[in-house]
Amino acid sequence: MKKLLAILLTAMMVLTLAACGNNKTPVDPVVNASYKTGLGITVGLTETEADEETPAKTQADVTFCEATFDQDGKIVEISIDVAQCKVDYNADGTVSVADEVKTKRELGYDYNMKKFAPETVGEWFEQAAAFEAYCVGKTAAEVAAMPLGTNSHNYEGTPADADLMASCTIKVTDFIAALQKAYTNAANENATYAKSALGMIAKVTGTDAADEDPAASESDVTACAVALDADGKIVAISFDVAQCKAEAAEGVPAFKAAAATSKKELGFDYNMKKFAPAAVGEWFEQIAALEAYCIGKTPAEVSAMPLGTNSVGYDGTPADADLMASCTIKVTDFIAALENAMTHMA
Repeated sequence: MKKLLAILLTAMMVLTLAACGNNKTPVDPVVNASYKTGLGITVGLTETEADEETPAKTQADVTFCEATFDQDGKIVEISIDVAQCKVDYNADGTVSVADEVKTKRELGYDYNMKKFAPETVGEWFEQAAAFEAYCVGKTAAEVAAMPLGTNSHNYEGTPADADLMASCTIKVTDFIAALQKAYTNAANENATYAKSALGMIAKVTGTDAADEDPAASESDVTACAVALDADGKIVAISFDVAQCKAEAAEGVPAFKAAAATSKKELGFDYNMKKFAPAAVGEWFEQIAALEAYCIGKTPAEVSAMPLGTNSVGYDGTPADADLMASCTIKVTDFIAALENAMTHMA
C-alpha cells in the first residue's frame, strides 16, 4: 500500500511540474479545446521637414501583435514588437538609412529608453512583457477597455491600472489596436495548440535624387505569427508586410498613399496584377497559399522548401510544383520571419 501511495504521489509531482514548465501553454487543454492565432498591425508615420541644421526625415513605427485565443476568446499567449524605420533625406539629394534595423525587442537594453527616462520602471522590452502578462486570461475587448491615463512624462494612452503601472508606463494604444486586429484576423482553428511566437524582419532602402526624380525610401517590415503543436508542427500561421514608401523634394518629405496599410489589408487594392498581369493571384491570395502550404509542416521543413526563379526573373520564389500553381512571389523574407519567430518560441 505504501509503495502504491509513493508511486501515485510521484506521478502527481511529474504532472504538476509538466504543467508549470511553460507559462504560455494553455493550462487546461481538455476544457480549452479550441484555439485560433492571429496577426495584427498598426503603422504610425512621421514626417519632419528640413531646417538649417537637420535634414528632412521620415519615420515609420510598425507595431505587430501575435496572439492566440481559446474558444472563449481569452488570450492564452501574446507577443508584441515594434520596428522603427528611420530615414534622413540630405540636402545634397542623398538618402541615409541604417544598414540593419532591429526591432525594439531585439535591441533589448540597447534600445536605451532609460537614458532619456532614468526613473522609468523598466526598459521597453521589460514593459512590453509586463503588458503581455496583463493581457493573458483576458479577452481582446477586456484589454481594449483597460483604464488609460497620462504618465509622468505627459504621454497619453498609458496604463492607469494600479497593478500594471508598477511595471508598464509606456504608451499602449498601438499595442491595443494591433491586438484588436489580431483577434479579428485569428484563424486556423485547432485543438492541438502548444505554443506560439512572433517573428519580424525589417529592411530600409534609400534611393538618391537623380535628374527630376526626388530622393526616395522604402521600409519593408515582414511579420510572421506561428503556432505549433506538441510535435513542433505548424497548426496556425499568418504573414503580413508593411511597405512604407516615401519621397522628399526640396526638404519636404511625404509618405506615399497607403503607407499605413499592410499588403494583406490592401487586398485587391495592392494591385500587383497591374504590373504582373500573368500573376497566379493577388498578393493576399498568394500569401494565403503559402500559409496553407506551411500547415502540418515543421518550421525546418518550410525553411528547406525548394526555391527558384519565377517567370519575371525574381529569385527566392517557390519551386515546389504544387505551390507554384498558386504562389510565385518571393518568399525568402517570409521564411526569415518564421525562423526569427522560432528564436522567440518559449
